[in-house]
Amino acid sequence: MLWRWRGDALVHSVSGKCLTPRGNSYANGTVLTLWTCTGSPVQDFDQVRGTHTTIRPTHARDKCLTNYGGAQANGVWVTLWTCSSSVPNEQKWSWG
Repeated sequence: MLWRWRGDALVHSVSGKCLTPRGNSYANGTVLTLWTCTGSPVQDFDQVRGTHTTIRPTHARDKCLTNYGGAQANGVWVTLWTCSSSVPNEQKWSWG
């Protein structure tokens, strides 16, 4: 998938929809979905750069985009989960 930043929103390049936590929830395990961009704060994310880049909801900075269960197979969900200070592989993101 190709994504682009539009302000603080992560937008899917083909559909034009924004990355959005299902049910507007920031709870651990919340699945991220594509949803019509509304400008709602729940669709705002930040890149946090350190040794590795994490992506966090602007209004829940203790949560990180996380590959569910650390899996890297096709069909794996991207969820929100409490950020780990060790930044495990499932919470590292890069742009190329």
